[in-house]
Amino acid sequence: MRKLIYRWQKAIYRKKSWTRILYPFSMLFGLFYTLRRALFHLKKPKPYPVPVVVVGNITLGGTGKTPLLKALVSWAQARGLRPGIISRGYGRTSRGLVVAGPGIGPEQLGDEPFLLWRQTQVPVCVAERRALAAQYLIDHAKVDIIFSDDGLQHHALYRDLELVVFDADRGVGNGRLLPAGPLREPLSRLKRVDVVLVRGGGVEDASLPVAPLRLRYDIQEAIHWRTCERRPLGAWVGQHVVAAAGIGYPDRFFTQLRRYGLLVTEVPLPDHAPLPEDIWNLHPDWPLFITEKDAIKLTAVAPDVLTLLDRIWVVPLVVTLPVEFTAWFKHVLEQKRVL
Repeated sequence: MRKLIYRWQKAIYRKKSWTRILYPFSMLFGLFYTLRRALFHLKKPKPYPVPVVVVGNITLGGTGKTPLLKALVSWAQARGLRPGIISRGYGRTSRGLVVAGPGIGPEQLGDEPFLLWRQTQVPVCVAERRALAAQYLIDHAKVDIIFSDDGLQHHALYRDLELVVFDADRGVGNGRLLPAGPLREPLSRLKRVDVVLVRGGGVEDASLPVAPLRLRYDIQEAIHWRTCERRPLGAWVGQHVVAAAGIGYPDRFFTQLRRYGLLVTEVPLPDHAPLPEDIWNLHPDWPLFITEKDAIKLTAVAPDVLTLLDRIWVVPLVVTLPVEFTAWFKHVLEQKRVL
């Protein structure tokens, strides 16, 4: 199923002609979206005593929300705030409300929430109804600002600010709504959010209806999975390596590695997919580079595989927030008397 979704996702971004057969379903999706949004506007959710900031997107697939959330949480912590993170916990095996903590892994929490909790150590709570997760953090974790991982289309959650991450490298594909295209909402939705943050180039070709701010996403080093040794990516210039990525847009990861002069053998995987068992037999003498999201699944590998992990290097993705954005964000939080 993951492979089918992966192929369909590539098709709608590459404007394959066969996706036209899905146009009627996109029209139905658009009608459902309009009715659903209208119903939620009739009964607006009540605000919370702390600001809720939704970090979402309007396109399918990875746009870089997780590293942006990490950067936002770090920014808030540096200013003395006590942030918390809520999410639906996509891909988790659990149901209901789950709070991050000892004994809770990515299976119960979801890949991205678990990664964010491990990196930031702030309170993280997941639930199908994000409103319940937000209320739990307010009641039990004493947070003074909440960041929602995705949730732009979850209208039952009250939000003070909406931040949208847009991937200008991929754009909007064929410009259609799901399932014939990659759009979760019409492009005009961007006119109603507070800030659009763009990663990648080609902003002019994206035909965005608003003026965006540009994010900078960088990879600079690799961290050994077992020893935590850090090396600059330039240390592998001209060397053959294997790179695997189970993220929304794995091609970008491979391209970034090649920019450092690495000779990459690609292993693209569907989003959230674990590393395949046969990857250990693929050029076993070469280093294996993976993303942070893929690395969290290695906690559950079989003991007989542990000896193979010495070849694994994890490549962190770092986000630099635009000065214009942080100045605006600081001003907004000052007005809300949070800072």
